Amino acid sequence: MTVQQFSSDSLQFVETAEFLPVDQAYRFDFQQTGNQLSLSWHIADGYYLYQHRFVADPSVALITQPDLPAGIAYNDTFFGDVVIYREHVTITYEIAAASADQPFVISYQGCADAGLCYPPTEKVVYLQAISAGDALTVQSSTTAEPTAITVDLPWWTIALIPLLFVPLVIIRAKRSQRINKT
Repeated sequence: MTVQQFSSDSLQFVETAEFLPVDQAYRFDFQQTGNQLSLSWHIADGYYLYQHRFVADPSVALITQPDLPAGIAYNDTFFGDVVIYREHVTITYEIAAASADQPFVISYQGCADAGLCYPPTEKVVYLQAISAGDALTVQSSTTAEPTAITVDLPWWTIALIPLLFVPLVIIRAKRSQRINKT
């Protein structure tokens, strides 16, 4: 992809930089072994991915949130002080349960050093079936205590709950407008 810049002084287009398509700048791969899903990106020279822009689909139950690998501290024009990845990054998710071919959606975003930032990109991985019993390792002992399974959801899932009521508010407002007109 070539980005061109219009120069009003000379009334011509000036070629400024050549950028890779997003799938070439960030080559994605994955591997699922049991309940472990490893997502990998091979990052082209002159490109980077933001650590804070990796967002996993909340509809897939995880045992725990992944520990993100250490990255490089970076002062970004758009996001300020951030952590980025260059060359390669792998993130491993431990999945609590999934049906066969259940989609796991991962979103990520990166930029080129030459100044182009790509919009957030999504990749879909279709999971192998995982039952809740397969995902947990149970230790047996003579004094069995009940165990609890917790699912960590991203903080923003709670922020989406009020959006469920928006259609009801709109319907009530429209009904009120009709009543007031008559």
